[in-house]
Parts: sequence; C-alpha cells; structure tokens
Amino acid sequence: MMGDGSQTGYAHIHRLSPAYRLVLDPSGIRLERYWYPGKNPKLHLADGNVYYEKRSLMPTIRDDF
Repeated sequence: MMGDGSQTGYAHIHRLSPAYRLVLDPSGIRLERYWYPGKNPKLHLADGNVYYEKRSLMPTIRDDF
C-alpha cells in the first residue's frame, strides 16, 4: 500500500506499525499487537510527595530541537 508509512528504502522490507511485533514460531509468521492505549494500570501512590519524587526521576521532555 502506497503512503501508509510501512515502506522503507529496501525492496520487500517494511516497517511494523506502532504497537505491533512480528512473531515467528513453528506455526508461521504473524503480526501481533502488544500494546493498547488506555489499558495501562493507573499508578496509585500513598503520598503526594512520592508522585513528585517519581516525576523528578523521569527524563525531561524537550521540544527545542
């Protein structure tokens, strides 16, 4: 399919769609979805200060590139 984002610069080599993996096992080759938006468990911490500490451990997201 043209323009679907799966094309690469190589013949017969395609990109996988986000949240999919290629599985090869004795039954053959198949695409398998491994992630669904909104299905992640919510994080519940006992103290509000813990949220702040966890957030400070995350990398900073920057948009100045």
